[in-house]
Amino acid sequence: MTVQEHTGRTLLGKVLLLAAVVCEASYAVIGKKLTGKLSAKRITALISLWGFVLSTPFGLYLAWSFDFSAGMPGVWLLLCLASRGDIQSHTSSRLVDWHAPPCLHLVH
Repeated sequence: MTVQEHTGRTLLGKVLLLAAVVCEASYAVIGKKLTGKLSAKRITALISLWGFVLSTPFGLYLAWSFDFSAGMPGVWLLLCLASRGDIQSHTSSRLVDWHAPPCLHLVH
């Protein structure tokens, strides 16, 4: 890697970090204003919707050149289960143990 490439990547990293900070600050300010007007479920739904809308173009762009056949079936199964909500790290205040199906133990 040349010095120019390293400098370019460093600058890109700083710009991305600044963008993340601005987004987090915006999230905090908007969320604070909404708490007086909307329920927590409604705020969560709105935030999820906006996240979906804003990230979909990037996801579609990356999916265009992604080789979906390269993934192992167990990994795709795990992704599907996680997206359905079958895999949860906690419910209420107690932890839930999740054991992978036998086919996933073969995936390393």
